[in-house]
Amino acid sequence: MSQIQFLIWKDEYSVGVKTLDDQHRTILGIINELYNSKRDKAKSTVVWRSIVDLKNYALTHLADEEGMMKKCGYADFENHRKAHDYMRAKTEELFGMHQGTAGDISYDLLDFLKEWWTQHIVVADHKYISCLTGQ
Repeated sequence: MSQIQFLIWKDEYSVGVKTLDDQHRTILGIINELYNSKRDKAKSTVVWRSIVDLKNYALTHLADEEGMMKKCGYADFENHRKAHDYMRAKTEELFGMHQGTAGDISYDLLDFLKEWWTQHIVVADHKYISCLTGQ
């Protein structure tokens, strides 16, 4: 089956920092892989690999982003970190739900991931742009 873009990168998602924009694109791509695995009724190993990729990549990205915010002295760092802590917990929950079973993921979960990541990028991440870019 052909791949469907469940999430499409939009210019409005850009935070003006290439590393973070590239990481955001990768996260959206992994969510697309999960969506297509679900839609195509892929083997559980394919689904599991995407879940592991999402966990590892999201945790790395959140840490990288926090490091950059700390370095530039972002004023609302603690609130932003709390939002990240929420996503870390949800990511661990997703991983835990499927660990050992590599079971089916739900469209509700995919909708949650899509909504959280796009809204977080557009709303919360855009607040740190001036700190990170000096603009």
